[in-house]
Amino acid sequence: MKTNNLKSLEEIYNRHSAPLNCGDGDKGTSHSYISHYYGKKFERLKNKKLKILEIGVARGLSLEMWGEYFSHSEIYGVEIEHIHYRPSNNRIKLIIGDATRSETFDQIPNLDIIIDDGSHRLMDQVFSYMILFDKLNKGGLYIIEDIKRIDSTASTFKKLNNNARVYDFRRIKNRIDDVIVEIIK
Repeated sequence: MKTNNLKSLEEIYNRHSAPLNCGDGDKGTSHSYISHYYGKKFERLKNKKLKILEIGVARGLSLEMWGEYFSHSEIYGVEIEHIHYRPSNNRIKLIIGDATRSETFDQIPNLDIIIDDGSHRLMDQVFSYMILFDKLNKGGLYIIEDIKRIDSTASTFKKLNNNARVYDFRRIKNRIDDVIVEIIK
């Protein structure tokens, strides 16, 4: 039997994802991120001891996925309202708070990976970035999912950081928001 560290992110995702189009755990069902971005980007990182934050965790499915995939890492999740989710282990921590307010992140240490899967509103994404980028370690990844209207908003992300890189997957599943912005510090 394989150990967790040998399972692909896609295998782990399939166990922790929700049904198509329900809004929870949609990184590889509604969106193309698991096979076209995360699986490749995170392969070399999965056995490292990292500190990872995800904004917008809905029912906690992605926190469980990240916790299993990054088996040596601390996983933090921020959700704006109370949810019926209890982390499966002490490496996963849930914080209830607004990702556009700095006090939400007061108790979170510096991070290696930040994933913004929150409101998907441009101004919220900008505010969260402005709050959190200083908490990102050198060489760390700041990832913003589900970018709407990338053709008109790409310049906003470039103004935030010259290193902003757009991963456009819209043609794969014909979704207008199947876009990631990645910034490496």
